[in-house]
Amino acid sequence: MGGLPDASRVGGTWFPDVDPEEWALPDGLASHVITPALVIDLKKVRRNVAAVKRALGGDLNRWRPHLKTTKMSVVWLELVRAGVKNFKVATTKEAAVLAVTLETYLDRDDSKRKTETSFAEKASFAETKNAKDQLRRRLMKEKTAFDVLVAYPLCGPARDRLSCIAKAFPWIRWSCLVEAEEAFSTDEEAGLEKTNVASVEREKRRKTDDKKSARRRRFEDDNVGYFVDVNPGMHRTGAEARRRGGAAKRAEDAAFDARIWRACVNDPANETAYLGFRGVHFYEGHLSACVARAGATLVETEIARSRRADACAALYEDVLAPLLTYLRGKGAPPIELVTSGTPGFTHALEFDVRDALVHGMEPGETPETVRAWVLSHRVSPGTVVFHDWRGERQNPGLELTPAAVLMARVVSLPARGRATLDCGSKAIAAEAGDPAGYVLGHPTWRALACSEEHMPLVMDGLAYALPESRDARTDGERPSGSMVAGEVSGIDAGSAYVGPEAYVGPEASTRRRPWDVALAKRFQMRPEDAIPGKISPGMDAGMDGRRGRDRLGKRAGTSGEGLADTNASRNRTRNDEASIRRNQDEDPKEPEGRHSGRDDVPKRGDVVFVVPEHVCPTVNLAEHAVVLDGGELVGVMDVEARGHELVPSDLPPAATIRALRKAAEGSE
Repeated sequence: MGGLPDASRVGGTWFPDVDPEEWALPDGLASHVITPALVIDLKKVRRNVAAVKRALGGDLNRWRPHLKTTKMSVVWLELVRAGVKNFKVATTKEAAVLAVTLETYLDRDDSKRKTETSFAEKASFAETKNAKDQLRRRLMKEKTAFDVLVAYPLCGPARDRLSCIAKAFPWIRWSCLVEAEEAFSTDEEAGLEKTNVASVEREKRRKTDDKKSARRRRFEDDNVGYFVDVNPGMHRTGAEARRRGGAAKRAEDAAFDARIWRACVNDPANETAYLGFRGVHFYEGHLSACVARAGATLVETEIARSRRADACAALYEDVLAPLLTYLRGKGAPPIELVTSGTPGFTHALEFDVRDALVHGMEPGETPETVRAWVLSHRVSPGTVVFHDWRGERQNPGLELTPAAVLMARVVSLPARGRATLDCGSKAIAAEAGDPAGYVLGHPTWRALACSEEHMPLVMDGLAYALPESRDARTDGERPSGSMVAGEVSGIDAGSAYVGPEAYVGPEASTRRRPWDVALAKRFQMRPEDAIPGKISPGMDAGMDGRRGRDRLGKRAGTSGEGLADTNASRNRTRNDEASIRRNQDEDPKEPEGRHSGRDDVPKRGDVVFVVPEHVCPTVNLAEHAVVLDGGELVGVMDVEARGHELVPSDLPPAATIRALRKAAEGSE
């Protein structure tokens, strides 16, 4: 926020198949909703889930979606109904809300299967809660096999809280992340000093458990398993893994592998103790380059996608596969492998880790045995459920659609060619850079840096700026959206203009901003052509295939005729604005109804819908959301899992299966 805008976002038309009218609130509700407001459409959520299922080859068991993006039980239930059973969360609050959501869903589902009874009978049944029914319900829940990984290195009270949740909902399979053998190496770190067992019984237990590690005692206490978190190069969390350095660095590589293996073992004194070990968490989030950008041709997009795929494949082959081979050789039990968020999950699906392990198997082993060691390889994209602007550029072509947008209003028209929306950084995530969002249906509106309550806009043309107005040196007017000396606000604050000093002062309207130069370089234009207020050919995201082929052909080593033709066309266009309009009208890729920049003028009070650049933290900023289902109002609902727990109330532990069986037998 406050730096240069991402040039890959500006100057193009995004989400051309999305009609903003699809987001219109029904029954005049918009006139009652104070903006900014988060709006979610469950029909679009289901569409995105179906798209991910297609990408998974129809196997939802390969998906462990991260719920930190969606944060709402009404959305999580759409995943459950679709058949998703494995989840990731980041906080104990998300874990607690998910557990309650799943239990409520199963209890309601169970009640639907029962014979209809009177209200009085139901109330009486709910009060008695006889042991047999409790046992039946518990066994039914156990069969659902819901599995939740808290994908965060919890420590201190947060780890205690997870233990509390796991004991209250024992029918869910719980896990968390560890990254070193020191994790929970003492009773205090494991939270075992807070047990409610009487001191005499605790002393008796201590005598029998003296030889067990704190981590093992922790698992026996709460049954929370663990995945070893591996740092593949993102350097955020996890035990560091290294690319193989050849024979010269074999010993160094083995040392890094050994540290990760020791984190898998839950008892340093026993190298065969893996109680609670579930698998490996390998999140390659640093390979998150966007492959689509404003102005890119399909060929350029696919080239960028191929480069990212190659980077992911090299990481899997050079780091992941050798590490797993090492762990298997050390005797680690069969594992679940969890990789990949939204940016790289499609590449992970293309990589067969089992085949990679077969290549490294020892003499005498069979491929079937080696392949069986990886019980499952799950990917964990979560943003795909809601989809956002960054996801559109990271994974174009997956048939995803925005399912969560920010409803906002134009609250000010502070200057010619300027407008302001009421969705500032308190409502839309601004940490991902600028622009922070894309206004659906208004490709000529470019968002500047947000302040807390405001999102300033510049009304640019599709070629990045409006047509020139009268010259500033003759009558004081200047191109709309450009900057003059002394005007520094929004995205331009702190930004340096480039070019000779002569551009300051009376010729300020022709100063070149850094991103203008960047855009010019991208499209192989001369920087002086990219001044604010001028339309330059080839900068439109809907440019025709001929221009794209000229650029690619020149790069591929063809003759310079294409470039000469382009320069000639540029000169003609600069002198004849009518030809620009004619070329745009003839552009076969121009979407119907696209604004030219001249007629897309905002009015104070206009309601618009903004697709966030990063939807996950945007959802976390909202306390409530308007929930639709295909345009029909579902309700205004809480975003239950936003934020963090501070000092949560205790959850009473659920009765064990053994206790329920004993009680059921005693009630006969």
